[in-house]
Amino acid sequence: MKIYGIRDGLLTPSETELVYFARKFLSKIGENCALQIVYDRTLFPEYRDIAYTDGETIFMSDKIFDLSRENMIALLAHEIAHIYFMQRGIEHSEDEADEMAELLFGSKIYYDEFDIQTIDPRNTKPFRPDYLPQ
Repeated sequence: MKIYGIRDGLLTPSETELVYFARKFLSKIGENCALQIVYDRTLFPEYRDIAYTDGETIFMSDKIFDLSRENMIALLAHEIAHIYFMQRGIEHSEDEADEMAELLFGSKIYYDEFDIQTIDPRNTKPFRPDYLPQ
């Protein structure tokens, strides 16, 4: 896995944790892809716009470092589930990405009070809210 966008020098604890989980999760599905940290928040204008994938690269806003560890793990798992489907040419929904993330990584995806994925079940919605893109 290639990682781009990490600033020169020592990694912060949050960056180290993100890299660790990205490598760990990707090794489970054996996909070759990249993680690009984007430090331009104008490319992720809405509060809950944090990550997306094109099937080869996960583009992740540095807003990820403002969130909890539980959000970071859930967002990575969700995006890697998209990669799993996309690299196999399988059409899928956001709900199916959440379900695949749970199957692959063993943690249910919930949605917090800001409608951001999390693995922390406290004070959350158990499914992706219908008003979010499906």
